[in-house]
Formats: sequence, C-alpha cells, structure tokens
Amino acid sequence: MAREKGLYRRKDSPYWWLKIVLPDGRRVCKSTRLKVLEDAEEYLIRLKAEAYEAARTGIPAERNWQDAVVQYLEDSVGKRSLDYDKAHFQKLDPYLRGYQLRDINMSALRPFIQDRKLNDGVANGTINRALETVRHVLNVARDDWGWIARVPKIRMLKEPKRRVRFLTEEEADRLMSALPKHLVPVVRYALATGCRRVKSCDWTGTMLISIGVCPGWKRAPRRTEKDTVFP
Repeated sequence: MAREKGLYRRKDSPYWWLKIVLPDGRRVCKSTRLKVLEDAEEYLIRLKAEAYEAARTGIPAERNWQDAVVQYLEDSVGKRSLDYDKAHFQKLDPYLRGYQLRDINMSALRPFIQDRKLNDGVANGTINRALETVRHVLNVARDDWGWIARVPKIRMLKEPKRRVRFLTEEEADRLMSALPKHLVPVVRYALATGCRRVKSCDWTGTMLISIGVCPGWKRAPRRTEKDTVFP
C-alpha cells in the first residue's frame, strides 16, 4: 500500500511530518506527533476531509484536542516551562483525545479530576495546574488561531487557604539550633530575605564566590528569561 502523499520522516525526529496544501488552501508543514505510519496517515486523511468540507461549506473545520496540543507545542518551542506543559498533556491525553475543542468543558474533564483524586491521590492544587493548562490552550485556540469562537467554562477546584505568619525570634532561634551545621547559612539567608527554597539554594559557584564582594548578584536563570537580582 502506497504511503499517503504529504507524509515524510526527518532524521532529527522520531515522528512523521506533514508537508501539504489542503483543499481549503492552507499550507501545512508540521509534525504529526505520531510515530506509527498508519496513525499518521489516518490523521492526514482526517485533516484533508475536514479541510475539504470547510472549503465546500465555507465553515471553518472543527479542531480537536490533539490538533491543539500539536499546534501549541510547535508554537511554544523554547518556552522554559514546556516540560511542565508536556507532563500535563500526557496526563490529560487519555481523557481528552478525540474531543472537539468546543466540547471540552467540566463534564469532559470530570473523569480526569476524579481519577487524579481517587486513584492518584493528588491535591486540588495539582489538578488545578492541569486545568489551567487546558484553559490556556483553549484561550490560545480562540485568540491566536481562531479555531473556536468561545472558550468553554473551566472552573478551578477549591484549594485550602494556608495560614501565613512569620516566625517569632524565639522560634527562629530554636530552628537554627536544631539544624545540621551545613544548613545553617542557607536557612539564615532565607529567614533574612524571605526568599523561597529555590532562590536560597540555586546559586552557581561563581555567584557564591561573589557574595560580599558585588553589591548585586544574580541567581541562575530558571523558568523565566528575567534574572532575579538581590541587594
């Protein structure tokens, strides 16, 4: 059986790629994110059918969750938090695969939420991070790609309100006396500045050498392009 025209492999990718002009005039050159030829051919045939129907009726072709994920990953190359998005997509895939974007709502997401709660035992906050990813992809599909006219309502789960307070001087002293010797400087710095753990610990050797010498020094870049400077 001949391979569907428009599919090809790249040496630097394990996936099948598309390079084709669809019946509605769109030129498509992208990864299918599929490794099996039969799956990639099925995806291309469906893409052609939807484009043909859109060209015939004048109504834009409907897009599903897989289409949105593929497009989002292509548009987000270089994004520092992309690995987090991929992890959410992997968890969401069994529940949203095949769904049209306009049909993704809380009813479609309820099985995902229940399984994560009951089977995986994760907290509402962890589930909310995945729901935020879904909502963000839908917003991009509406605002940037024009794939949907409106974004279905995605509600966040209730998260417990944590009580935040400062340690008293006596509590801080007890904490310092109970710590191993190698942790004392780190915790003392955290108490003095209010920095989180990653900002208190994630320093390069050059930065550590510069402590007390430079009036301002920068933490190693992490998820954002902006460096954090402390006096």
